[in-house]
Amino acid sequence: MGYSWQVALGAVFISGVIFVGLSVSRVREWIINSIPSSLRYAMTAGVGLFLGIIGLKSAGIVVGSPATLVTLGDFTQPQAILAAVCFFIISVLSVKQVFGAVLIGIFSVTLIGLGLGLFEYQAFSLRHLVLPPPFSHGYRRRDECRHDQHHPGLPVCEHV
Repeated sequence: MGYSWQVALGAVFISGVIFVGLSVSRVREWIINSIPSSLRYAMTAGVGLFLGIIGLKSAGIVVGSPATLVTLGDFTQPQAILAAVCFFIISVLSVKQVFGAVLIGIFSVTLIGLGLGLFEYQAFSLRHLVLPPPFSHGYRRRDECRHDQHHPGLPVCEHV
């Protein structure tokens, strides 16, 4: 789109301020109540279907096809099998009205995948954390900093 990250961050901040202003002045509630309930349900279903197709594509259950746009993927792949197991666990727990069924399903399939070695856990490391210099010294973006030879994950920023 050609915008810098500073412009994008400013746009997000401005939209947040506008949203807070609309929420405080009850204009947001008036807008929501002016939308018919059937249209609200349709928007909810549309967002759910969109998220569902993203999840199915990530699991390899649906793949791209030039003829039909999407087609069934390979169900012998571990990702597809784990997704099916996760769906089954969530479905069973939801029918039994277990609180937190979705989280329990996600955590259990994550543990199964870790146990089978299908993916590895990459722990958060503090060496990737870069604190900005004090504002009194100016500011530089991380990509403008050079990297220290002795600590490659830690950039060195000269003060402006």
